Amino acid sequence: MDAWLDLARDLLVSALDRPGIAPSATLLPDSGALAARLDPAQLHRFIGLLERIREGLLENAAARMALEVAMLSWPRLNP
Repeated sequence: MDAWLDLARDLLVSALDRPGIAPSATLLPDSGALAARLDPAQLHRFIGLLERIREGLLENAAARMALEVAMLSWPRLNP
């Protein structure tokens, strides 16, 4: 969950035209182009969902179901 949260946060930072401060920018040089095709509001909501899922997992939520929700909730690319 932490890796997904870090990536989603970096994509949000990049989507807001600040890719230089996203730690993953050096690992994923195309992340800025990807982030430009994502809606920042959608990324923000997704990050909130991931944080709630992480908290649920710490409280013994059904891990498989929680991770499936996270996978199916990734923001969609704008054309």
